[in-house]
Amino acid sequence: MGAATHGRVTDAPASPKAAASDKGFVAELNGSAARPRARAAASSVIIGIVYKDWNYGGESWTLTADSGCADNQAGDWFLDTLTGGWERSISSLIPAGNCWMQLFEDPHYQGTEKTYKGSAPYVGDAMNDKARSVIWY
Repeated sequence: MGAATHGRVTDAPASPKAAASDKGFVAELNGSAARPRARAAASSVIIGIVYKDWNYGGESWTLTADSGCADNQAGDWFLDTLTGGWERSISSLIPAGNCWMQLFEDPHYQGTEKTYKGSAPYVGDAMNDKARSVIWY
């Protein structure tokens, strides 16, 4: 977590599963994106964490961007094709950086989709191990 935030977050829980259930930690991830001074000083902001297993288990991937999301419900960040072993692998997630996460079953934001406004220990049967693209807003 320290590497993903370039040293801004140094007190993260020891495991990804513990981080997911720590409401204070999740609030810290969202709060730092909403503070303009912190955002300007940071070279990256965490916008989400995805997990390969339900209940925040298995391998995790911390996604970062230049800033968090605006409150206008327009797409702020886009990943048109999941790669690197993450296509069709997401089972749980934590949106961060003041963002919602929208998963799509197909590349380029096509197919079945579902939006997550908060932590999801299970993304649901419709999206489990099916996501291939993501929009953050």
